[in-house]
Amino acid sequence: MANTTAVVTDFIEPDLIWETEQCNEMGVDLRTFQLKTAGAEDLVRVTQDADILVVNMARIDAEVIAGLRRCKLIIRHGIGYDNVDLVAAVRKEIQVVNIPDYCVQEVAEQAVTLLMACQRKILLQNQLLRQSVDLGKWDFNSINPVFRLAGKTIGIVGFGRIGATVFRMLQGFGTQFIIVDPYINEACKQEFGIKTSPFAQVLREADAITVHVPLKWGETYHMFDAAQFEQMKATAILV
Repeated sequence: MANTTAVVTDFIEPDLIWETEQCNEMGVDLRTFQLKTAGAEDLVRVTQDADILVVNMARIDAEVIAGLRRCKLIIRHGIGYDNVDLVAAVRKEIQVVNIPDYCVQEVAEQAVTLLMACQRKILLQNQLLRQSVDLGKWDFNSINPVFRLAGKTIGIVGFGRIGATVFRMLQGFGTQFIIVDPYINEACKQEFGIKTSPFAQVLREADAITVHVPLKWGETYHMFDAAQFEQMKATAILV
């Protein structure tokens, strides 16, 4: 990989010193930037001579891709790739790859945490606790009703790695599930012992819905809009 230039447009780590050293040992010139919110002009300026592009949140649109002179590979540092113009990349014969298991456990845990916080009204309980300390008396009647999660129907929209991990985590709570994913195969259904349902059903019946789908224009963009919210239970939780 001698004489290879790799450009990191943006990153979340404190620094990339170790990564730079490793790349240098392989003959790769690693150039790092923090251009998360930069426009196309600034991105073109630093990426035009890159052989490899490593992207976190920076927007790599058609204009940026058009400015790439030598690039053959774009690495998306994460699962989703909606910030990379795939059509433009394909036209220029640039391969785009992602990290499919990036933070799967962390995102699933966060989703379940948010669901539990809403279901158990944790934020409101915290506020009431602080108010009770100030008033010198305990009064939690205003948080009622608070319902248990057991027996509730949880809708999981998108049953990829993250959605499946959320499913595993919530099984121990005694919940029922409605799974929505048009791309799930029979082997996966058998592995998890599930069946899929229409999107309209999850809107009507779910007590809580957690969404784990990539952004796709014309498919998942605004999949939850005014019309969908009208179909949901008034008490439903959306994560």
